[in-house]
Amino acid sequence: MALTPIVSASDGQRVTINSLVKNPLVIPKQIIRLMENQFVVDSVLRRAGRSDSGVWQYNESDPLFADEASTIRQELGEYRFVTTSEGQLQVVVSSDRGLGVMVSDEMKRHNDVDRLNRQLIMLRNTLTRDYDLAFQAALLASSIPTMPASAVWTTTTTDIRKDISVGKLAITQATYGLQANSYFAFVPNLLVCSHATAQAIVMNDSFGAVYRGNLASASVKYLDKLPNQISDLTVLPSRTWPDDKVLICERNTLGFIGDEEPLHTIPMQREEKKRYWWTRCNRNAAIAIDQPKAGIIITGVDA
Repeated sequence: MALTPIVSASDGQRVTINSLVKNPLVIPKQIIRLMENQFVVDSVLRRAGRSDSGVWQYNESDPLFADEASTIRQELGEYRFVTTSEGQLQVVVSSDRGLGVMVSDEMKRHNDVDRLNRQLIMLRNTLTRDYDLAFQAALLASSIPTMPASAVWTTTTTDIRKDISVGKLAITQATYGLQANSYFAFVPNLLVCSHATAQAIVMNDSFGAVYRGNLASASVKYLDKLPNQISDLTVLPSRTWPDDKVLICERNTLGFIGDEEPLHTIPMQREEKKRYWWTRCNRNAAIAIDQPKAGIIITGVDA
């Protein structure tokens, strides 16, 4: 294949809207690439699979122990069969969220690539924000436990490490409540917070105090960023997460997200009457918190 030499800024191939629209799959594929790893809910909850009906039925806080203890068998006796209780029956229905992008004939003639790129960025940001807010709404509507922070975390002298430890302990010691010694054995491993809260942790004295001596060069204050983990919790900052709350939970246990239709796009379509091309991106999904005691929300983190 012959090579084309490039000797100036005007040489080389040019990406035009006309060339993008001629291949009806280019823009939809670009949208899917932009949406990869954008949803916080996919990082926190487990996947519940597909449902053609768009309805998921689940039991909230199912116990993990049998209702009765094991049997001490005597000669010729029998062992007791496992009998168990179930959590409260709940139902969640999927919601179809999506947005479209449009390329008008005028945009093609003017080769307005910047306007198209802005639409794609807005689509990504808006869908990400709306699913993050839907996840937060599901959390607040559930019976997830809450605890107040000892003081606002923006004060550098607040003992944030203690607040996190108390929250982790509450999750670890969670029990079914209707049976003796019926614990869930949850292991908290994730902390979700806003970017402002993450920065407050960076500036906090209780975290900075542990980086002394040979560890001084790894100090969060010196690096001005959090490590991947603090207190054995993976930190997941979110732009849409409220500054006054922090979520600690066991990932993939707290709840689930189920897709009636997974995130997808369609090939570019022509609307001849109004003279434009269009495609859409949507996801039809349901979010549910079926093990609320696998998490805790620390409130009052910000004033």
